[in-house]
Amino acid sequence: MPKVHKIIRHKVALSKKIRIAKKLVLKSIQSSSSDCSFDAKVLQKILDTTPFHLALADKDGNFVCWNKAAEKMFGYTKKEVVGKMHPSALHKTKEEADQILQIAFRNNGFYGEVDLVTKKGKSLPVILDIQPIYDDEGNFNGLLGSALDLSKEKQIKKEHESAKEIYHNLFINSKDAILQLDKKGNILDIN
Repeated sequence: MPKVHKIIRHKVALSKKIRIAKKLVLKSIQSSSSDCSFDAKVLQKILDTTPFHLALADKDGNFVCWNKAAEKMFGYTKKEVVGKMHPSALHKTKEEADQILQIAFRNNGFYGEVDLVTKKGKSLPVILDIQPIYDDEGNFNGLLGSALDLSKEKQIKKEHESAKEIYHNLFINSKDAILQLDKKGNILDIN
């Protein structure tokens, strides 16, 4: 179980870093060009050095930015995605993608666990965060999305559940008497 806790702590810390990086990216995108201290190359460098999926979609819904972590996570290169692909292609169904977008617009963002789909068609459990981007006048300019891969945590949880089931079956089916005691010697369980 300590391995699970270590990974969860790492993911929580990474999730905090995601929020900080996204605030920085959103601020640079939402600022007018005279206020913006980042040019497009610097912004792309920030995105590419971020260890989690970050992507930008324009107001028409096409990807305009796709970082290296997104390439690794989903298997699509930047050339395959930018200007050619809509975020809904990463969802199992268009209806699911539309529902998430509706929530994002209604609540000024979406944050939740979903299964996305890789280029090879593999289901990928992630924590997905979608933020609408508005300019200074309140006009919609696009979306900023990030995803955090949960597949390792899911695998560890599955292995843990399997080990618990094996232990439980050994406990119940043993021909020997087995007692489970607390620190004070009280019986907690007996087969």
